[in-house]
Amino acid sequence: MIESRIALGARVYCRMLLAVIAGLLIVLTDARAQNRTLDVRSNAPEAGVYADGVWLGRVADGPFQIGPAIRQIRVAPASGATWSLDPLLFDVSGLEESPLVLEARFRLVYQFDSAPSGAEVRQGGRVLGRTPLRLSVEEPLDSAVGVYLDGFKAASVMPGDALWNRYLLELERDPSAQAVATGYVVETGRRDWVSIAAATSAMAAGALAIHFRTKADNRFNDYQEKGNLVLKSDIRRLDVQSGVALGAMQLGLGVVVFRLAF
Repeated sequence: MIESRIALGARVYCRMLLAVIAGLLIVLTDARAQNRTLDVRSNAPEAGVYADGVWLGRVADGPFQIGPAIRQIRVAPASGATWSLDPLLFDVSGLEESPLVLEARFRLVYQFDSAPSGAEVRQGGRVLGRTPLRLSVEEPLDSAVGVYLDGFKAASVMPGDALWNRYLLELERDPSAQAVATGYVVETGRRDWVSIAAATSAMAAGALAIHFRTKADNRFNDYQEKGNLVLKSDIRRLDVQSGVALGAMQLGLGVVVFRLAF
């Protein structure tokens, strides 16, 4: 009698357990049926996908499964050089289709800098602006970009297609360029040679002035010791020569300073 009651209770318990399991399966199946497939298409496969702030994965990891209560999808660029790009936000609260396809295309940013700055930036025959220049475009720049500044050699770069592209071009001076000063066109190379010649002459004249001054001082010492009147004329001549050399040195220095200033 007791054994039959135990067997009956076990059968009832098994039936109840099976009913609970069946109910859970129905609930899980119904919840899965309500989930939607999210397919994010983007020009940034490394960008992160978030559903109501919850990380789902990278764009390249999709498609994703999202619940029916999801209201917002956020696609954010990967951290690093793209820190200045804003994320893309999509309101999906009223959308029920599955799969849910989102086009998340970021604008491309190009930053052009030059040393020195103020150079004109051109692509083909089109002027884009002057450095420093930042461009935000929907499609990648598909041809070389040139940088031009008077007195410097032109430089160019082939832009990439990343979300964030930065280029710094160091410009070299153009020795063949002409400089305009006080209304006259003067060759830059010739101006440099004149300055070099004036500086060299000033140095030579300074050395001669010191040489003549030293010799004059030595003659004067001999004159004080020996009282030889012939030495007085030598002292006078050396003083004159030292003064002329000193004047030549000052003239050369004046030319150098003038050319540096103008």
